Amino acid sequence: MFQILIVDDEEHAADSLAVALDWEKFGIHKVMTAYSGPEAIETINRETVHLLITDIRMPGMTGLQLIEAIGQLSPKTKSIVLSGYNEFDYAKEAIRHGALDYLLKPVKDGELENVITTAIKGIRQEWETLVASQQSILTLKQNLPLLRSALLQDLIRGKWISTDILDERLRLYELSFQAGDSAALVLMRIEWEDQHEDLQSRELLEYAVTNIAEELCEGSFVLWTCKDPNDYLLMIIRQDLQDRDAVPSPGSADLLERKISELKLAVQTLLKLSVSIVMTPFGSLPADLPMFYQEALSTFRRQIGKERGLFIHFLDQNERDEAIHIHYLSEQPSLQQLMETGSWDKAEQKLEKIFGEFESSIFSSQEYVWELYFYLSHTFTHLAHKNTALLDDIVGHTFFELPHMRLDFSLKQLKEWSSGLMDAFKQYAQAEWQSNRRSIVDRIRRYIDDHLSESLSVETIAGELHFNSDYLSKVYKNETGESMSDYIYKLRMQRAASLLLETDDLVYDIGLRLGYPNPNYFIKVFKKFYEVTPQEFRERHR
Repeated sequence: MFQILIVDDEEHAADSLAVALDWEKFGIHKVMTAYSGPEAIETINRETVHLLITDIRMPGMTGLQLIEAIGQLSPKTKSIVLSGYNEFDYAKEAIRHGALDYLLKPVKDGELENVITTAIKGIRQEWETLVASQQSILTLKQNLPLLRSALLQDLIRGKWISTDILDERLRLYELSFQAGDSAALVLMRIEWEDQHEDLQSRELLEYAVTNIAEELCEGSFVLWTCKDPNDYLLMIIRQDLQDRDAVPSPGSADLLERKISELKLAVQTLLKLSVSIVMTPFGSLPADLPMFYQEALSTFRRQIGKERGLFIHFLDQNERDEAIHIHYLSEQPSLQQLMETGSWDKAEQKLEKIFGEFESSIFSSQEYVWELYFYLSHTFTHLAHKNTALLDDIVGHTFFELPHMRLDFSLKQLKEWSSGLMDAFKQYAQAEWQSNRRSIVDRIRRYIDDHLSESLSVETIAGELHFNSDYLSKVYKNETGESMSDYIYKLRMQRAASLLLETDDLVYDIGLRLGYPNPNYFIKVFKKFYEVTPQEFRERHR
């Protein structure tokens, strides 16, 4: 969706042009006006403007000067100039300054529509070209480290990504991995000394560790590295095979263990750093990554602790203590995140997955049922309090029913209890959402009613009510079926009709009271609404 700015020192001319067309059919969702060059500059510093329509001859700053200034401030903003017949040379000069086209005053609706259509089409094509341009590729390359890190963190958290999308992202991020690869996970804790308190020096040393790892593994293994949420270095490592479909060699785990041992020694010798490392066996990417990562963290917690300079390698599945945990409780996005964002269908699916995992797994102890109960209790309670409500306000006494049952309440009872709470939260959120939107509409209308004699715009109202203008505009239109501009126009015309019939005030004074300082423009918009002039309306209906 696009935004347009109309600039003319004659206010009625700018306002008239702003209501001359159904702008939304051109993909324009916001029409702004300014009555001078400096005011236009101020708007462009504050708002995104895709298309500028400006008069040429204006006091202080001419349209040509405005186009030139905007060329520096917002090079992608396109300009159309308005010109009188005796200013044709100025129009040609504007074209030389980069204006797309010019219109002769008075502007005819048909001509304006043609020029706007052409301009918007050109802007769309330019953006489409930009997306596919080398600049986009350069931007991608500059952000590759962040993108690679974010993707790996999603995978270790267990976020589900389809094979096709994962492979496409790996290709786009220039990572020599693909779904289904056999890969090991290496988690490294750098044990910093007091002299490493400086964040920049730490980042440089971490970068050096990564470089050493890549150099030691070159020709044998391919690495994908990032920092994990605990500030550990995380490496996903696969064997560097000529044939990607080939099975990793039997000795690949032993070879990788030697390489990681060499890495530990090199970091200690060259960088004077002590590190502790946990290495997992090879598994399937991405399916085994969440389990490998949790087991590596558990090893740091249970076996390494505060010890320094240790290296632990789990040789095979049988040598590892299988951690029993509910996978879907830790999988991202969490149940709370889905509920917070109003993704109720996904939240209900998540709840089904959690209970499905219980029903089909080895969680036979009642203790695991209690774990799930505490997880759900925390989710519902925290979400209620985060929304400045009490659980009693949302679900009544339903929340407190389960704990009063016997301590060995069943999984079925827990599922029914949680489903009831989920439904109550969903209904509460939808009612609150609807109420908030109605409240916003009421506030907008009260403000308009109280300031009808002033110059009103979406930006002005949004600023006074402390909302984003786009958001406010969409909420109002979705709730009422009309734009704020339409409501202001309709209300002003209704008030004008009442004043014409109930008072003897002059047409000029009525227009002034309703925010139309230019009587000619007031008569024009009144006639457009009622199909008669104000004076004719008064004479016919009195």
